[in-house]
Amino acid sequence: MTPLQEILKAPAVEGYPRQLFILTGLLPTTPSTKKTAWTHPTYADGEVSNTQACIDYVRKNSHTTRVFTFGIGNEASQDLVKGMAKAGEGFFEFILPGENMEEKVMKQLGRAMQPALTDVSLLLPAFFEEGEGGGEA
Repeated sequence: MTPLQEILKAPAVEGYPRQLFILTGLLPTTPSTKKTAWTHPTYADGEVSNTQACIDYVRKNSHTTRVFTFGIGNEASQDLVKGMAKAGEGFFEFILPGENMEEKVMKQLGRAMQPALTDVSLLLPAFFEEGEGGGEA
């Protein structure tokens, strides 16, 4: 969780939304070429043992940071990937072996480019006169 804490403790630039993209799960490579391949995985980012703490930390910082997550491979934690995206008011994508990674990354970037509403309030006028079953809304 230290990398997450380091990123989120840095102050956000006022007037600009901070958006964080997190990749977790299995990202296999072939030893001879170092190119991404979905056979014979040789690299994994490790299993996160404090899933709920990570989700809670993202939620605590959701007022300054929107979080988008990617779960890579069959072993990506559903709870972690979905939980951090939901807590960070962002979106998640899972990229499984054989799927087009570029397509899913572009989908997330498109979502990140959409404006996010913050500090929304709604003022409703009173629809009823006093004594007609209502008052202030």
